[in-house]
Amino acid sequence: MKTRTLLAAFTLFFATFALSAAPVAAQEREGIQVHGRWVIEVNNPDGTLVNRLEFDNALAPGGAQLLAQYLTGSSPARWVIELGNYGGSVNPCNGGTFGSFTQNSCLIVDGASVPLPTGTSVFPTLTAALGGAASDQVVLTGTVTALGAGQIDYVATREGACGTFTAPASCNPAGTVLQFTVHDLTNAQGQPAGLPIAAGQIVKVTVNLSFS
Repeated sequence: MKTRTLLAAFTLFFATFALSAAPVAAQEREGIQVHGRWVIEVNNPDGTLVNRLEFDNALAPGGAQLLAQYLTGSSPARWVIELGNYGGSVNPCNGGTFGSFTQNSCLIVDGASVPLPTGTSVFPTLTAALGGAASDQVVLTGTVTALGAGQIDYVATREGACGTFTAPASCNPAGTVLQFTVHDLTNAQGQPAGLPIAAGQIVKVTVNLSFS
């Protein structure tokens, strides 16, 4: 609720800013930037830390589309984190289900989503909260338990939007529609390297989204 209230306030702020900002201010700031800081920890079932990654992501084309919708009155849905893979590699959730469909990515969804997505590759462990000293950041956390051995090739946050006549408090579906931010897990040569995961290992994800 607080996160979606922040996005609604974000929309109102920039709509007001667009009308009132002086030309000099517009020249000084060349655009709105979305930053995403990720921390991924891989643990064995006994809690032993196996791997830890930290990296930044980029705004996906779908993220720009969603921001445009929010700034014109659409309400944001609930957050989703995707742990995906490319063709030729096996995902830790490979062969799992998303509703009645076979799913080859792990999806971490907000447990308060309505309707709540179901399936063996869906993990309703995501929480979204305000962060930062000024409560101007969005912090997403969630966990996945690997169904089998595989690797994660890319990670993304996903979102969606309800119609302009839907109040933010009533917009509760899981936002699986579009990637908001995305990051490829690549090696030093820029080739997909993948994060190896063993069956039963627990993947903890924290994403800190900030704006400037």
